[in-house]
Amino acid sequence: MTSLSDTLARSLGYETVVPPERLGDYTVDGVTPEATVFPANIEAVSEVLSLATREGRAVTPWGGGTKMALGNVPRRVDLVVGLGRLNRVLSHEPADMVASVEAGITLKALQEQLARQGQFLPLEAPLPSRATVGGVLAANANGPSRLAYGTARDWLIGIKVVHSDGTVTKNGGRVVKNVSGYDLNKLYTGSLGTLGIIVEANFKVAPLPQEKRTLIVTYPSPSAAVDSAHELLSQSFSPQALLIINREIMERLPESNATWYEEAAILALFAGRRSAVKRKVDDSASVLKRSSARAVKSLSQEDGDGLWQAVTDLGWAEEGLPDLVLRVSIMPSQVRDFLVMADSLASHPFKQGVVADVGWGMVRLLWWADGVASGTGALLGGMIGRLREEARRYMGHVVVERCPLEVKGNIDVWGDSLEGMDIMRRIKQELDPAGILNPGRFAGRI
Repeated sequence: MTSLSDTLARSLGYETVVPPERLGDYTVDGVTPEATVFPANIEAVSEVLSLATREGRAVTPWGGGTKMALGNVPRRVDLVVGLGRLNRVLSHEPADMVASVEAGITLKALQEQLARQGQFLPLEAPLPSRATVGGVLAANANGPSRLAYGTARDWLIGIKVVHSDGTVTKNGGRVVKNVSGYDLNKLYTGSLGTLGIIVEANFKVAPLPQEKRTLIVTYPSPSAAVDSAHELLSQSFSPQALLIINREIMERLPESNATWYEEAAILALFAGRRSAVKRKVDDSASVLKRSSARAVKSLSQEDGDGLWQAVTDLGWAEEGLPDLVLRVSIMPSQVRDFLVMADSLASHPFKQGVVADVGWGMVRLLWWADGVASGTGALLGGMIGRLREEARRYMGHVVVERCPLEVKGNIDVWGDSLEGMDIMRRIKQELDPAGILNPGRFAGRI
């Protein structure tokens, strides 16, 4: 019997197919694919999906592999389709402030090319040297600057997708004022590759700021930091990004020194014209010093960029991975009370890290069971259940970004009883009737 790898190699070329001894590099939640292929162009992606549909093979799209821990345990992983060879900037029009790219280009490579013309795409993601634009869109990845710039849906103006039967469709265009039909860009963004494989994307871009500065302000407690954060956000000179982190997170980041040894800190980013940035930093420091701040420190752009990226990478970088990561979405006004509640639930043997975006209403909770060899799965499963129950009291929602496989197999990481699941199932049936794209990994295990 001819193997799937052999069939793909004869059709697309042996250089596109990953050899058997390397298939373990593309395992998803312990499931190793029968074949992995990196098509060279959109036509090849279409051919691969047509073949998969004909043979009933389950397909897992693969960008940079940085967020493959996200999602439910897949029902099947027969074929991994990598986009790494579709990595070109197709066009960049600085005067129009738009760019069109293939989905396999990394976020870092795209930013470097845009920077040559003094522009950037206001998107952030963990591990940008590996994360691809298509993967960022599929996972709806974002970072701290969402406070000022929003998320991928706010910058995406056009998209090209290959569907499970090999059909290629386009939505939107390459100009900002393009308006036609339904805005399917938003539908595909965050769908985790369950509706189609994103192969091209068109974006608005923005001018690079002349300068960026970061303030680190330490506090005796997360609650005190939240109070000061709300005060700062009420000012006219509010920052581009603002996070609250606790001591467990501080100790895992660069720039840790004696000034860090408080229980919490505010990280605030200011960007723009040099004179404006200096004024905002000085005014913000004055506001924060009037509160219970213990220490105020300003970082250069280079040091600040490293610090913000390290925070964004938490929970995704391979070194020092947490045992459990939860993303909680709540009202900004509820963040303080939620953090108090979460702290009361934290217990031995876990070390709990907190990263809270007060302005956006997002809290990431990270647990490390350092030095504990066994028995953590049941404890973590119980923790997820309690926090989901508590989050409902705050009209919030909890997504499990990372957890042990023994826990993941018994829960829906996206949450239970989600609104709109009937509509989501109908859309899935319409766009992927064969059900071959990432089966089981998205909400409701669709």
